[in-house]
Amino acid sequence: MKAIQEIRNILTLEAVKEMEKILEKSIESEEYRKTLFYADTLQFSTIVLVSGASPKKGIDELAEIVADSLGVKKEIYPADVNQWDDWDRYEGSGRITKRKGYKSRNIQIATVIDVLYCIDPITRKPDEGGGMWTLNYAKRLNKETHHIIID
Repeated sequence: MKAIQEIRNILTLEAVKEMEKILEKSIESEEYRKTLFYADTLQFSTIVLVSGASPKKGIDELAEIVADSLGVKKEIYPADVNQWDDWDRYEGSGRITKRKGYKSRNIQIATVIDVLYCIDPITRKPDEGGGMWTLNYAKRLNKETHHIIID
């Protein structure tokens, strides 16, 4: 499946970029060089997959499966309710319980990530869906973003 291979490629690229940062630090710092553990295999443990656990499954579910197979750490941010906006539940005691919707969840994701990849099928219209909304929000936060189209 093309989506799975694309996810593997992305995770591999990000792991390589993180290893390059580590090696660059080791060149700059004698103290860091003394403590650095070199491995002859790519260390996927240096990156973290951040996912929104979409109830529609799709690319979120595939990314989590690929991350598990490669030993990539995961941070999952599911929405509390299946709607765009937050939902406030008023209880008899007057207490308000806030439930996070997709928008707040996507803002949370855009805030915690360093790099955001939005992976869409070729059939999706431009700027459609929560992934593109999150990508555009991450851009406003000056985060590195990539839009990948799978045919």
